[in-house]
Amino acid sequence: MKKIISLIFLFISILTLQAQSKSFAIKGGLAQSWLRGKELNADSFERRNGFYIGAFMDLIITEQRNVTIQPEVIFSTEGGTIVKKNSENDHSYEIDIHSNVLRIPVLVKIMPLPKFSIEGGPQITYRFSAKSLDFSNVSVKSTHNTMDFGIDLGATYHFSMPFKPAFFIQVRWTNNFLKMLDTSKIDSRIDLSESNILRSSIGQIGVGYRF
Repeated sequence: MKKIISLIFLFISILTLQAQSKSFAIKGGLAQSWLRGKELNADSFERRNGFYIGAFMDLIITEQRNVTIQPEVIFSTEGGTIVKKNSENDHSYEIDIHSNVLRIPVLVKIMPLPKFSIEGGPQITYRFSAKSLDFSNVSVKSTHNTMDFGIDLGATYHFSMPFKPAFFIQVRWTNNFLKMLDTSKIDSRIDLSESNILRSSIGQIGVGYRF
């Protein structure tokens, strides 16, 4: 983990040195996260509402100033609930998942319009605090995988011309690719097979200010 983060910050440092100019911004807002699993349908999941706060840089790499590299650091509260019904006794078994994560996206921002931008790129997620509560209300911390990798897509409306001090509104969607939960360590009565790879997705809407 430390090596990966070090390489990311080295890459960002090189981009910062080569950028024609740069600006800084902070942001925060509401986050809604949910889980996906190939053996469970949509009715098997309940979403979790949370929040996020973060900061980023815009590294301007073109003379036209319509394309930038946007590295970010974001803290977010995420998770969800897995609901598994037992057809024999009609009981619902639940696993509540709560995690605090640090996300490091490195995005490409394109400005198709003067006050509107779209962003997309890869991100690394580090879960530094997580717990799962099974239907017996027992914490199962060992079920969480610490690292994740995904892709971010989003859009931003700027209340002023780009790269000038101003507020902005932003929406973001994140789709993670790696296995979030080791289902083999979940209580056997939940009956989630090891092949049911659970992944996470996050939607965000918030505001920010560019300095």
